[in-house]
Parts: sequence; C-alpha cells; structure tokens
Amino acid sequence: MRQSKFLSQRLNGILEEIDPDFFRGLLAVREVIDKDISSVSSLTSIDPILMEGRSLIFNRQTPLHNDSQDCLTGWQFILAAGHFTNGGSMYIPHLDLRLRLLPGDLIAIRGRLLSHEIEPWFGGQRISMVNFTHESVWNYANVPMPHLYHTK
Repeated sequence: MRQSKFLSQRLNGILEEIDPDFFRGLLAVREVIDKDISSVSSLTSIDPILMEGRSLIFNRQTPLHNDSQDCLTGWQFILAAGHFTNGGSMYIPHLDLRLRLLPGDLIAIRGRLLSHEIEPWFGGQRISMVNFTHESVWNYANVPMPHLYHTK
C-alpha cells in the first residue's frame, strides 16, 4: 500500500481534471467517512486515493457487464499490470470500441453507464487494479452525486 501512494495521487489528479464536480463530491464523502470510521482515516494516511473501492483481479476475463453498485455519474480507473503480451482489451459494445489494456495502460470509464468486458489475452499473467466508488457510500455520507449534465 505504501507504494500505491504515488499512483493514488495521480489518479486523484486525473479525476480532478476530467470531472471537478465529482472530485469535489468525493472530497466531501471522504471527509465524512474519515470522521466516522477511524480505520478509514488510518488507511488514507497511507494511501490518499479518494475512491473507497479497490479490487486487484488476477487472470480473470470479465464478461460483459455494468457496474450496478457504482455511482451513476462515477468513474472507474482500470490499470493493467502483469506479464501478458497480447490481447486483454476492453470492449465497449455500445460504442463499438476496443481499448488497448496492456501492462501499464490506464482506462477511465463510467462503468455503470457503459457495458464493458475484458477480452481474452495471451502470454502470461494479467493483473487489473480497479478503483471505484459505490453509491451506497455517497448515501451513507449524505453527499449528493453530481449530475451528468449541467445547466446554467
């Protein structure tokens, strides 16, 4: 976890740039969670990622799905790692889009809105680190989720 601090800072920075409203909402959620749950406060002193969820997935070809527990307007960061050499792309059928996801690649996606899957890969072990935030955490913190579209 100590080595993930640099990556977490970068992911927070990316999120602040691509969606400032969602970033500010995550800051508000984190403030409540840190105050209410001491173990979370302890973990965030080591790893500053604002998203409360992180999965490490080893050698799994993920079938087509939506992330139904994520915030509707939330983001997922998916980072590929391991020693595989080919394949493992993310496919988003609604957009007819394949995104390369080789070791070192990072994808940001609204996983609840866009169905997606991980395609087969070859040549070794595939590891994915997925960072996300669930709607239930925002509800617990009583922080409203930002809207997708803003009107002035």
